[in-house]
Amino acid sequence: MPPLRADLAGFRHFYGLGWLPSPAGDEGNWALYGWRMLGGQPVALALDAAFVSLLYARLIAAAMALLGPTFGPMR
Repeated sequence: MPPLRADLAGFRHFYGLGWLPSPAGDEGNWALYGWRMLGGQPVALALDAAFVSLLYARLIAAAMALLGPTFGPMR
């Protein structure tokens, strides 16, 4: 990769790293559940999380259906 492209790629990667939120941990799992629902794939929670509803994943899937499967609707 030429030096200028490497610098730009590094800037894009690190830009906003301190203040831009990212889906991580459990939040990333919910985004993945929503993305799977959007694709028509079955989604099931682990047995120890059976007390939790999949409503949040359905809301994420609906947001992605309206706005596209990008970072914004997942947040």
